[in-house]
Amino acid sequence: MKYILASLVPVVALAFVATSALAAGCGDPPAAPQMPDGATITSADMGKASEAMDAYSQSFDKWRTCTITAVNSAGEEYNTAAKEWQTQVTAYQNRAKTKK
Repeated sequence: MKYILASLVPVVALAFVATSALAAGCGDPPAAPQMPDGATITSADMGKASEAMDAYSQSFDKWRTCTITAVNSAGEEYNTAAKEWQTQVTAYQNRAKTKK
């Protein structure tokens, strides 16, 4: 039984981390712009493509920063929960030993 319970901790942690990024309002990562064909693109269109890539880079950096912050926060909460879980498992095991 304790092995089953112990194996649930990583599963719960993964779900917690994944939902933390969404709960933090990070949303999905931004979509990459369509890449130009460098062999045939005009200078004007290359300038527009460069602007699109710059905007994408800025959006992606904001999303990545949000996600990293959310994951770090979730990790701290997970560590606290895992520590408390281990405390409770130890208390349960000690209680079981004293009943024998």
